[in-house]
Order: sequence, then structure tokens, then C-alpha cells
Amino acid sequence: MEKGSIKKQGKDLIVTWHVDLSINLASAWRLLTTDKGLASWFPELRVGSLAEGGHLVFVMTETEQLNMPIFSYHESATIG
Repeated sequence: MEKGSIKKQGKDLIVTWHVDLSINLASAWRLLTTDKGLASWFPELRVGSLAEGGHLVFVMTETEQLNMPIFSYHESATIG
């Protein structure tokens, strides 16, 4: 089951997404932390830097992209 929410916090939008997957943790983590895995859901997304303070990259056009910050990161547990 997929659940999500979008909340406005000041001038920022906080997007939360919860998906139940019938796969093991290592496979799920690869879907969320590799370009190939992300592309299977969102072809425009790329991994920038996987770390707290890092970012994912949303490629809008060849010359335009948006860095999406990672505020929380714990290997094999949390990307926020």
C-alpha cells in the first residue's frame, strides 16, 4: 500500500512517502539509493550525494536540474 503526504513548512514543502514492498531490505535500498533503482520509478531522479546534508538530483531538462536535500540518512534504514 502506498501512502504519502505533502506539508508546507515555512517556505518549504515536506513530502513523505510510504510504500510497502514485497522484497528484502537490500533490494528495497537499491531501489532508493541507485540511479538505476530510482529510474525504475522516476527516470528524472539521480543520486547526488547519499549522506545527511547530501542530495538527490531532479533533472528537468539537459540544462536545468534541482538538487533535493537529504536531511536525514541512515544506511539501509532512512532517507529523509
